[in-house]
Amino acid sequence: MIRALLLGCCLVLLAGCESLGYYRQGIAGQLAFYGAREPIDKVLARDDLSPEVRTRLAQVPRMTAFARDELKLPVKGQYRDYVQLDRPAVLWSVFAAPELSLQAYRWCYLFGSLCVEYRGYFREEDARTYAAKLAAKGYDTHIGSVTAFSSLGLLDDPVTSVLVAYPDDLLASILFHELAHAVLYVKDDTVFNESFASAVADEGLTRWLASQGRPGDSGFVQRIRDQQALLTAVALEVRAQLGEVYAAPLSDAEKRLRKQQVLEDAVDLYRARCAATPALGGDCPHAGWFGEGLNNARLNAVATYEQRVPAFARLLAAHDGDMAAFYRTVEALGELPRAQRDHALDAMMPVVPEETPR
Repeated sequence: MIRALLLGCCLVLLAGCESLGYYRQGIAGQLAFYGAREPIDKVLARDDLSPEVRTRLAQVPRMTAFARDELKLPVKGQYRDYVQLDRPAVLWSVFAAPELSLQAYRWCYLFGSLCVEYRGYFREEDARTYAAKLAAKGYDTHIGSVTAFSSLGLLDDPVTSVLVAYPDDLLASILFHELAHAVLYVKDDTVFNESFASAVADEGLTRWLASQGRPGDSGFVQRIRDQQALLTAVALEVRAQLGEVYAAPLSDAEKRLRKQQVLEDAVDLYRARCAATPALGGDCPHAGWFGEGLNNARLNAVATYEQRVPAFARLLAAHDGDMAAFYRTVEALGELPRAQRDHALDAMMPVVPEETPR
């Protein structure tokens, strides 16, 4: 708690007038969040705890031990405590991008030493108010609910009521993802950081299922991954189409018209790609995602978390699943200049041929 308070005070001192309100809500939210922690053992002793919450909380120590021993993740004091929240998400993240550009809006803190492509709020109302201000300035915006976040090992992050509302397997995957952030943080490269953590979570879930004597469930997990991979692939394809529009020597009015057409065609593109993917068996659950509120910011949000996952998965396979060796290679990649790092990851991305014409 003292560390959280000191960190918050430092952030306020470094903030300009325009950001002061944001830091205030951040400090208040963090103090309330970390101050509400209770040891999981104490929570499990309650008589009024629901069977579902009891079962999942009892699994958490086993999941973190597995993350430490099997995935070689730096587990210290994280997830020993529980926080009951009165909201459906831990945070709400705002993403933004110019109307006619895919350059993600970036927020930098601590004299520019920490830059990310989203801005988190502890209250949904605050996130929507801020997003509305950006939209009024002409930006595309998107708000995503956050189930968990990582303090990068600086604080003892707790499990929340938001997390234990998810099935056991998804709970494990999220914990592995957040713990992976404590392995390394590459300055000013959100895509690298999030894609790396997602790849670790995918590998961790596969191993977790096997350790629980449920290797057969990996087929279901693979189906979910295939569905997510299709969403990501189509989102990146739509994003590439928009990039061509924005780079073309056209008037802004013409670019807006072509942008609208690309976005309207995205649903049909997704359905066509889904129909051409036998592994999905015609199950296309993300059609609504492409048909509602699609814009530059929403497409960027997908790219932020998933764009480089296949590259990290191939890198892990090249290390025969040796997590410690994999982390050393990833850390070496993180030390490269951004252009070299991107080039190395591009070379590891699988080439997927188009199965249907545009």
